[in-house]
Amino acid sequence: MTRRPMRAESTLHVAKRHRGGWKVLVEGDAVESSHHDTRAEAIRAAEAVAERRPGSLVKIHREDNSLETVIPFPKGLEAAH
Repeated sequence: MTRRPMRAESTLHVAKRHRGGWKVLVEGDAVESSHHDTRAEAIRAAEAVAERRPGSLVKIHREDNSLETVIPFPKGLEAAH
């Protein structure tokens, strides 16, 4: 897994990588923040980052890259983005 620094209050995307596995990508960045073998690992990583950055969103994509769900953080808040 590789990591890059992230801004406070971010929109993080969990999406399939072209080279296999899953990535966490901060919206607006060209380079993925981290990559993982499984979708579940990538979701956990994105949620861990978002928990430390209130006001963030985690957007989880399906294998075909369509958007499946949006989770606002802290959990339970309405998505304002």
